[in-house]
Amino acid sequence: MLIPKNRFALLFLFSTLVNSYNCDAQQIVNEEKITPYGKPIIRFFSNFHTDLSNEFNESAFEITRTYLGYKYFVNEYFSTEVKIDIGNLGDALSGSGIKRYTHFKHIALMYNKDKFTWYFGLIPTKMFKVQEKYWGHRYLYKTLPDEHEFGYSADAGTSLEYRFNSYISADISVMNGEGFIKPQLDNTFRTGFGITVRLSEHFTTRFYYDFIAKEEIQSTFVGFLGWKDKRLTFGIEVDYMANSNYVLNQNQTGYSTYASYLLSKKFEIFGRFDKLASNKLEGMENSWNNSNDGQAIISGIQFQPVDEIKIALNYRNWYCTDTDISNQPFLFLSFEFNL
Repeated sequence: MLIPKNRFALLFLFSTLVNSYNCDAQQIVNEEKITPYGKPIIRFFSNFHTDLSNEFNESAFEITRTYLGYKYFVNEYFSTEVKIDIGNLGDALSGSGIKRYTHFKHIALMYNKDKFTWYFGLIPTKMFKVQEKYWGHRYLYKTLPDEHEFGYSADAGTSLEYRFNSYISADISVMNGEGFIKPQLDNTFRTGFGITVRLSEHFTTRFYYDFIAKEEIQSTFVGFLGWKDKRLTFGIEVDYMANSNYVLNQNQTGYSTYASYLLSKKFEIFGRFDKLASNKLEGMENSWNNSNDGQAIISGIQFQPVDEIKIALNYRNWYCTDTDISNQPFLFLSFEFNL
């Protein structure tokens, strides 16, 4: 049965925003105005990679992604951001080959006051942003739910976050559910709920759940544990999607663990292990996603000469569950520039 357009979630978002704004409106008027200012956004990922098995016969220089944009601060509470994403068309459409595509990644309005943050527009999603910060090497490889399309990094919609204190925060989001590349083609929404608990200055946990109803109700759960101190960063997450692609009982499970250690101010070693699995459907010999299930291993060393530049020599291998598909070992020299 379809959920009627998630009216309750939309009403909750709107009423919370209005109440927060009304409480602060008089204070905002009485405070001294801050001169508006802005800053450019420039970020790109590139690499040189070579196939270690000689089976794929692939060695190349590559620019995998470029972000260009501008963030403008209207005052100390309101800001807006426009960001363009220039990437490989193969990231968006399977079987398309390596071509360039350009899309808006963010067209967002943000309000941030004390314990409350509100986003509206084409905005970052909440599913894996915490994990992405702990992984810390997005320019090498996406987080597991991003890489295997459990969710999207950006989508059209709105989200609220409330920080109860320095230890606990909660968020709710209502999105189109189509991502930032595809337009909204129906009247359904993807509604998500998350809670982040910082048990100490080093230890963080997060739980996230969302659902979207079409032919079936597709739902996603993410659980995360992370540790971070001056030298060591560690994270482990479990991702589960029920009724994947809106097919009843077609489920996926992902596990990902990653760690990094600072050898010095500029050098860091890191490693990661992922596992993606799907279930067997009735009458099938193998799992329904057998050709895409498998395990990933990533390891390397990173050199960061300045804050804006990262360089990493890294090894990656994908071991497919389908034994007819060969392993995919590659050596990468990867770069990130982030202004």
